[in-house]
Amino acid sequence: MGTPSATLVDADHHLTWLRDAGLAPVVLERLAELDATLWSRSFDPRLMELVRIRFAQLLGADDELARRTQQATAAGLDEAVIAELPQWPSSPRFDARDRTVLAWAEQWLVDVNGVSDDDAAELQQLLSERELAQLTMAVAMFEMLTRACVALTTT
Repeated sequence: MGTPSATLVDADHHLTWLRDAGLAPVVLERLAELDATLWSRSFDPRLMELVRIRFAQLLGADDELARRTQQATAAGLDEAVIAELPQWPSSPRFDARDRTVLAWAEQWLVDVNGVSDDDAAELQQLLSERELAQLTMAVAMFEMLTRACVALTTT
């Protein structure tokens, strides 16, 4: 088995709260593997990070809100864009693709049953099947980890 991936529990203590909360080592290791795979194979780390941070904003996960992934910063995500993330529907820093993905991800977070066939069709026009699969897995993981962070950490 070995130690958890550097992506999940790294020098910046990314998600060490999972270990500190008593998560079984084998579960932590599997989450680390999934996290590392999602980021290493991401079709758009900048957009994935925007979704991850937006979830942290909406759910009040301060630790996750403060964190940045290396992949996203290397892809050009900067703090000016993050500062405008709450205004993504109208901010000129976000293009149509960003808005479509963020709208879909927010709807997933708030009420997945509210994702319409039209929403799905619009996303399918913008993303390949592979990209849509990656995004879907990332959104599911971000939601789970962000909600767990809120539930298992105290300030």
